[in-house]
Amino acid sequence: MTVSAVAGTFDVLHEGHKALIRRAFEVGDKVFIGMTSDRMAAAGRSVTVPMGIRRRELEDFVRGLGEAEIFEIDDIYGPDSVMDGVDVLVVSEETVENGRKVNERRISRGLPPLELSVVPLKMSDSGEKISSSSILRGRYGRSGTGGVMDIAVGSANMVKVAAVRSVMERVYGDVRVTPVDVDSGVPPQPFGEQTPRGARNRAEAALGGHDLSVGIEAGVFEMFDGLYDIQHCAIVDRDGGITYGTGPGFRYPDAVAGLVRAGSTVGDAMRQVYGSEGVGKRQGAIGLLSKGLMDRKTLTEQAVIAAMVPRIWDERDVPETEDRTEQEIPHRRIQDDRPRRQRPSAQHRAGAQGDPEGLQLEGNPGDGRRHEDRRVRGERAHGRGRPVLGAHDRRGGSRKGRKRVLSPRPPVHDLGRDGPHPQAQGLLRAIRRHGGRRGCVALRAWNVFLSG
Repeated sequence: MTVSAVAGTFDVLHEGHKALIRRAFEVGDKVFIGMTSDRMAAAGRSVTVPMGIRRRELEDFVRGLGEAEIFEIDDIYGPDSVMDGVDVLVVSEETVENGRKVNERRISRGLPPLELSVVPLKMSDSGEKISSSSILRGRYGRSGTGGVMDIAVGSANMVKVAAVRSVMERVYGDVRVTPVDVDSGVPPQPFGEQTPRGARNRAEAALGGHDLSVGIEAGVFEMFDGLYDIQHCAIVDRDGGITYGTGPGFRYPDAVAGLVRAGSTVGDAMRQVYGSEGVGKRQGAIGLLSKGLMDRKTLTEQAVIAAMVPRIWDERDVPETEDRTEQEIPHRRIQDDRPRRQRPSAQHRAGAQGDPEGLQLEGNPGDGRRHEDRRVRGERAHGRGRPVLGAHDRRGGSRKGRKRVLSPRPPVHDLGRDGPHPQAQGLLRAIRRHGGRRGCVALRAWNVFLSG
């Protein structure tokens, strides 16, 4: 099995870095990737990106390329425990001299020299080699192209800059991001409404001739159960438009909250309580309190995304709402797939004497148990719309002596050649059973059903 190695700072993972890493996977079955520590990266550089951000970006890129192991280095040689098992060292035209130094040291230790695989430099559209330092200054994007969206960030904090770059690349593709160190115009530890004001001040102060400017401010807010940290983001464009967004909030421990209320910044309070150095500009308080579940870059990205939402959707894309109150909604008959009642045969209709409608309501067809003609019932009920008692009084006597007589039925309109619809059977039963006023109500409902 061939083992290859490659190393770098990878402040901003650009096309030159990606070419080196791809070559390492081409020549080796397993790849070791050395990443310079923050101490080594800061030597000779004015601006560096925290290692946590660099490492996570590198891990995302190599995922799926093959077997790889990322480790931290403090010099150009790397740890002997790792490098002694390497066969091929991948270098660029610019770092080939460092490869020779590594081989000289190996020979002095009695080890065979490494095979050096040299990768050509990637050039920008201006003719210079692509470098992280030029990208961090906003001269061009990761691909080396200068004619892309130009975005300023109102802060020199590389965590904020990396968060803005990550979001804007998802929206616009390759972008130029320039950090501009400006004054927020609010206290070092903003409280409440000072936070969005500080974000806007940063964005407006950094705009200059850029296409967009992003201001980010983290402040504390008194909530129902304690002191919360909430990041605010403001984005300003050349036309004067401004959009806002906030990230998710989290509550500080009471010990930290007490110090902040007494006048300390969150960073000072965290260092005093937890003894952590560089909390403000490295992993952030959220990284420490969540035990790595979330870092400050991810938290900041949420605020930037929220501020970009009004710019992502367009008013012209929203369909016009129609005034449905002015639309006439046609009446539709309720569909019912249940089987209809069979149409009475001609023989049954002929045998239904005294029933001009030809309707059999009870029993089998032709068994003689037909409802009486409405005229007969009308005469028996004396035209009343309620039952008539027999010889016994209402308040006494046997119920057997009472005789229930139905009041006249209202006329039933044509039910159609196929007989009544199943859904109307209840209405018909109400018409036949009650008659009178209640029957008329049911009849009107039946007529509405027919007219539908």
